Amino acid sequence: MKITETALEAISNSIECRNQLGSAFKRHTNTIDRWVSKKSKNYNTYLTHPISVEVIMKYTGLTESEILTK
Repeated sequence: MKITETALEAISNSIECRNQLGSAFKRHTNTIDRWVSKKSKNYNTYLTHPISVEVIMKYTGLTESEILTK
């Protein structure tokens, strides 16, 4: 699975979502910003994790199908 561009944009526009993702993975929001801008090799691994998907759905209002793609 891969994270969609729609989800990346929604995460980048939501400080609450970035803060919660940082808290969930014990990472600074700067790390989350690197994931969202695809500057990290592992961005897709973290952002498609079930915990991330739950956080993204809660704080952006996107559905799972809007967040993940094959």
